[in-house]
Amino acid sequence: MTGPNRKKSVSDFLVAWVVLLLGSGIVLAFFWNFARYGGIEYRGVETTGTITEARAPQPKSQARVSYTYVVAGKSYSGHSFVDDGYYNFARNNLDQEIPIIYFKEYPGLSAIRGFNNGKNLVAYFVAALIFFPLGLFLFVNWMRHQPKSQPTTIV
Repeated sequence: MTGPNRKKSVSDFLVAWVVLLLGSGIVLAFFWNFARYGGIEYRGVETTGTITEARAPQPKSQARVSYTYVVAGKSYSGHSFVDDGYYNFARNNLDQEIPIIYFKEYPGLSAIRGFNNGKNLVAYFVAALIFFPLGLFLFVNWMRHQPKSQPTTIV
């Protein structure tokens, strides 16, 4: 294959791989976030933490509240992305106590009660349903349109 057909084949291959990798990354992000935050509101243990920082929302991200808490004598820190109302509360109440939830098996994984950072799971899931099959389809389609190679015989 030479000329324009070769360039089209290479570009089709690159598009298929990019979309497939994007879809795979989204699938991994979904499962990572699901495993990390999926059940913290229901299976998490509650304790109290102290607000250490309230970071204002940026143009492309939510406000963030950082906190510290203690489990079994060991100090941990964490943060949660919060809405504007909670950000204003936290900004005006630095060094105050707030409810924190964490996994008993892994106390370093925590969230502010009600802000478990898993709210984007649906978006990850929908994106994964779109990009992964699309990438797979493009890659399989590219494979099907490759010229068949002839078996070589050794003389």
